[in-house]
Amino acid sequence: MANFKLFEIDQDISSFDLPLNRTVKLRQWGGDGKNNQLDVALNASTTDVEVNVLPDKAAAASTIFTALGRKKGATANVSAYVKDSKRMQTYSEDLRLRVMGEPKKHTGYDVDMLSDLAIKGNGKQIWDYSRIINGPSTNAHMLSQNTEKGKFNCGDVAAGYGKKLFAKEAYTPYYTYYLPPTSDKMADLRFDEKAMRKRVARIKGLVDDNIPVRLWMIHADGFKKVIQGDWRSHFLTVIGYSATRFLCIDPWPTGSILKYEGGMYDPTDVAFLGELEFDMSNLANGIRSPSGFKGAHNYTVIAGPN
Repeated sequence: MANFKLFEIDQDISSFDLPLNRTVKLRQWGGDGKNNQLDVALNASTTDVEVNVLPDKAAAASTIFTALGRKKGATANVSAYVKDSKRMQTYSEDLRLRVMGEPKKHTGYDVDMLSDLAIKGNGKQIWDYSRIINGPSTNAHMLSQNTEKGKFNCGDVAAGYGKKLFAKEAYTPYYTYYLPPTSDKMADLRFDEKAMRKRVARIKGLVDDNIPVRLWMIHADGFKKVIQGDWRSHFLTVIGYSATRFLCIDPWPTGSILKYEGGMYDPTDVAFLGELEFDMSNLANGIRSPSGFKGAHNYTVIAGPN
């Protein structure tokens, strides 16, 4: 049966959200019952959305086409018609297109790799971005780790975001950041200012190269003087930065919650995004969750790139 797919991978789609004024390549898969190529076109006349069939040859009598949205809020349906039916007989369900806003970075950020998926990514990356923003706040979300006790895998999941989303391996080597603890309280942890200045710059430099950076952190008191990996520890992945904050993906459902203002959607609370804050005039305090943070966990970074 003919249907619609992403161009890059074998993923069926029944709808697709277009960033405003961006051309996206998609696929209509399969021909009619006699393996003849179908006639792919919008099923109603409009100047708000444009669909163009490409001459690219594809397997199974498939059709490659591009879609472009010219007006925010516009919708359109793409149909696959049996040729010579005068566009009266369709051979699959329609593909619904919605035109969203013009993609932009999260407010105040110099680099935002997530918004870049909508700004300059291919169809698969735009689809991933849409799923991240609109997905559930549960372990059914595409970014979630395993939440079953005894099977936590935040480190592996945080490391995997690189190839999964950005086509580059995440940077995962990490080195201890904290000075010898004077207590088992997160608030009392201190850091070497000179070393932390280099570390913040190192993280920013990697993100500048479109390399996500995995960081290790804690979110509860009661740790040992040499902090161990247990229920108090966690991994996040940095994917952007501003002058004083890092934008992160958090594998734990609602571990972080950020009203995300980047990309092509209106501001949306996303339960797998968060921020970490640093004060360049007081790096002895390290990198931590900002005051007023949303989410279940209050983080302090304890290890990352040197």
